[in-house]
Amino acid sequence: MAQKNKRDLDILAFVLARGGSTGVPGKNIKPINDKPLIGYTLDLANSSRFINKTIVATDCKEIKRVAEEFGAEVPTMRPVEMSQKLSRAYDAYRHYVTFLKNNSNYRPDIFVCLFSTSYTKTVSEVDAAIEKLIDTNCDWVFTVTECEHHPYRCFTPTEDGRIEPFCRDVESFDIWGNRQELPTTYRINGNAFVTWTENIEKFPTYNIDMVNHADTDVRYVLCSQENSMDIDTPTDFKIAEYLIPNS
Repeated sequence: MAQKNKRDLDILAFVLARGGSTGVPGKNIKPINDKPLIGYTLDLANSSRFINKTIVATDCKEIKRVAEEFGAEVPTMRPVEMSQKLSRAYDAYRHYVTFLKNNSNYRPDIFVCLFSTSYTKTVSEVDAAIEKLIDTNCDWVFTVTECEHHPYRCFTPTEDGRIEPFCRDVESFDIWGNRQELPTTYRINGNAFVTWTENIEKFPTYNIDMVNHADTDVRYVLCSQENSMDIDTPTDFKIAEYLIPNS
């Protein structure tokens, strides 16, 4: 990627918000402390030092209305086939990048995916991820947090009812070491996925695995667990109602 001056880069925030949530119906516009959930992410995007434009990808007219009230654009409705429970987010990325280029002659330099359900993220973390991509010229930057449960202690069920260690090459002594002795592991927390738009255009899925894309330069911004909360269930929403007024 040829470097540009930071001020010359066009940076798009892309927010996925389908209407058919199964865990918490209508969660993207469900109010928390008198503001719809998606509004927290859209306000964050508006306050970023880097983001030029914010687009919401939704299949729901009510989400579209709310998104536009918060200053986001909804240039086209998200296709039905990309709005199902098992739909892949990456397919929506590629669809919108192509649509914007073909219909609006708009192609951002940097693509920033923000998930509205990751409600405790901060603008400083998002901006740090964007700045790290620019400064290092790497391929991807993900926000991460330390794993709550170490992967050494994860198991996979077998067809005959047993469980086997997920990390197969780790000896028992290491699996059951004290927490402080275990190697540090991070998980992607969904606050921000940042990449050059050309990666979305070039690859049909995230080019970050060690099988086909071992040379991909992937960096991270570390977030606290308190800033890595997400909503998938009604219980998660109750936690959010408690945390947001006190944040």
